[in-house]
Amino acid sequence: MRARGLEMSFAGRGTPVLAHRTDELAELAGLLANRRIRLLALTGMAGVGKSVLARAALRASVFHEYPVVAVDLAAAADRATALAAVLEQVRDPVPPRAGEPAGLLRSIATALAAGPTIVLLDNCDLVAESISRDIAQLLDRCPRLRIVLTSRLPLGLRSECVLCVSALPTGEPAVHGALAPAARLLLDSIGGHYGDTRVFVEKAVLDQISRAVGGVPLALELAGATIARVGAAETLRRIEAGEDLVSGRCAGAAARHRSLCAAIDWGLTDADAPSLELLLRLAQCAAGVDRGAVLVLGGLDDEATTAALAELVSRSLLHGRLDPQGGVSYELTATVRIWCRHRLAADPERAAGLRAEHLDRLCRLAESLGRGTDPGRPVPAGAEVHVEDFLLAISELCAAGRADDALRIAAELQDVWIRCGRLGAVERRLAAGLAGDQPRAIRWRGSLLLGRWALSAGRFQRAIALLSEAAALLRLDGQAADPAATDAIELALTALAPLAPVTAEWTALRHRIRRIAARDGGLALRNALASNRLCTADHALLIYQEVLEHPQVHGYPLEAICAIEGSGAAYALAGAEYATAAATMVLAGAGLRAGLGIPPPDADGARVDWPDLLGERLFEDTVRRAATMSLTAAIDYARSVRSAAGPRGAGVLSLCGAGVLGTLTPRQREIAELVATGKTNRMIAAELGLSEWTIVNHLRRVMAKLGCPSRLHIALLVQRGGKTAPIVGSGRRIGENP
Repeated sequence: MRARGLEMSFAGRGTPVLAHRTDELAELAGLLANRRIRLLALTGMAGVGKSVLARAALRASVFHEYPVVAVDLAAAADRATALAAVLEQVRDPVPPRAGEPAGLLRSIATALAAGPTIVLLDNCDLVAESISRDIAQLLDRCPRLRIVLTSRLPLGLRSECVLCVSALPTGEPAVHGALAPAARLLLDSIGGHYGDTRVFVEKAVLDQISRAVGGVPLALELAGATIARVGAAETLRRIEAGEDLVSGRCAGAAARHRSLCAAIDWGLTDADAPSLELLLRLAQCAAGVDRGAVLVLGGLDDEATTAALAELVSRSLLHGRLDPQGGVSYELTATVRIWCRHRLAADPERAAGLRAEHLDRLCRLAESLGRGTDPGRPVPAGAEVHVEDFLLAISELCAAGRADDALRIAAELQDVWIRCGRLGAVERRLAAGLAGDQPRAIRWRGSLLLGRWALSAGRFQRAIALLSEAAALLRLDGQAADPAATDAIELALTALAPLAPVTAEWTALRHRIRRIAARDGGLALRNALASNRLCTADHALLIYQEVLEHPQVHGYPLEAICAIEGSGAAYALAGAEYATAAATMVLAGAGLRAGLGIPPPDADGARVDWPDLLGERLFEDTVRRAATMSLTAAIDYARSVRSAAGPRGAGVLSLCGAGVLGTLTPRQREIAELVATGKTNRMIAAELGLSEWTIVNHLRRVMAKLGCPSRLHIALLVQRGGKTAPIVGSGRRIGENP
């Protein structure tokens, strides 16, 4: 018996694919050198180069002592024709009548029993399942036989060793200025089509095209042919639009290799309809999906979903990857995504229906993944994978007249936007979507949501504008107005409005915030109150501490960062001994903002020149320390500075220049300020929810600490005390009360 078939070219492809496959060839050679491996299957997506690798490895000199028989089964339609094709290669002459499959199998076994032989079964995709048992029998009957096969699907036999052939890398090259392997193959392919003509294509465009086709060699060669005809920019546009990649004139190429979609179609003749339908639905997603998301987006039940995913993965149409949590995520390859876009572009009505259903299911997925404003419910890690899908859905829902659904997704996924640094992008999309002719109820809801985000992020001027707009639209709604929303807007605007420097107005407002914002403690509103330009600095620090000490403050990163920055700005008033702590908090807050992509606070007031205040060396050390702080570390640090200042409240108040008022506890200070407004003990007791006798006892202690013989003396002392603190964000100087 003589070796046959290896001199056959692979579909007429002359591009130097193997120049970029050194590592894969070495791995394959190692597997072939292992005599214990008798059945080796090369699997992978369509056009990845399985046949090229297998033939190149078997041509190596180490195998020249073994007969190597290559059989191309691409044209085999069933078990009988596949076995007949094998028999034709291993027996010479071929029997005049092939007979039944069982007879063919016996003839093949007889021909291969004589000595050691390697049989390459190339392009087994269409018959892999039907001949798997025959291959197992041949290996049993012929102890010195070894079989190498290429197929998108493995056989599933116990003795099978599977090598999955990957696409060429498309990432950043190791050497600065060089091209990644996929881009190099693309450039070689362009040169092959142009002959000796030198072609200049920008590196960035080559990288984009190679990434768009996922580094699949066949797709890169077809893209090279397209670039030769229409140019690189037009080729990239066509790929992104879902147009097929066609080779043009290539007489030696097999029909299935003359276009990318034809190559994928060739292996799907026996694929079941539900699996392909699921594939088209998953192609609506921009990135991978976990199994839970597949159940929501795919529309199949649990059992059918499991079967369809297994089918798609086995056919190399989906990649399954383990995530850090131990779950499996599924992602379409780039070429399969092109195939899906091409299929849907050919049927616009079906594409529109699938997209509409996908948007509905994305809304349900957002509801299941988002946590709204509930910090006790952790955000699933998988939610981050769908960020781009949700962003696109917001724009599409607004354009389709479903802005209410867009607002619901935006609100549900607030914590996802923050974690992924996309809050600014969501704000822009919502603002653009709501700028059109939307119903009044949608507009006030949108303004309210955006205003709340601005309030939480410390963008107080923007918050005032948006919340004022929402209030105006609510007033126009009249009877349709939402009382809860009206109250929330009014409270926020009150917290942001200038307050008299020494009145009980801020105290009353604090108590109102506590009462109506029980879930989150009114953290954003407290920050707004603390940042008020006419609020005294000791008051501001007291409120910021309440925010940082909230038991769920870690679940509200926007509010926590604002409180950290505000505390740092307030501590900047305390003098040189607190300058380092102030700078650390301000710089840590700014770094956390940048890391989470949170828009910066409103620029108001003069900036603190921290290098000048601290000195260059101490400033550099402070910058390094602040840069390493997580949100938890920054919160702990802000709390520790307060603790180092003394007992709760007392140290903070004294360092802010409040004089003897700093000796009072927060409750005593609160009562002293209410006395200064002229309220009686009974009125103060009603305001604070305490008994009148408790107020009397507190007042006695206040008088003793301050040395005041009467209520009038307390009022005078309170009216003279305190600096004011316009805490408006990182690095802002705190001013004096006019």
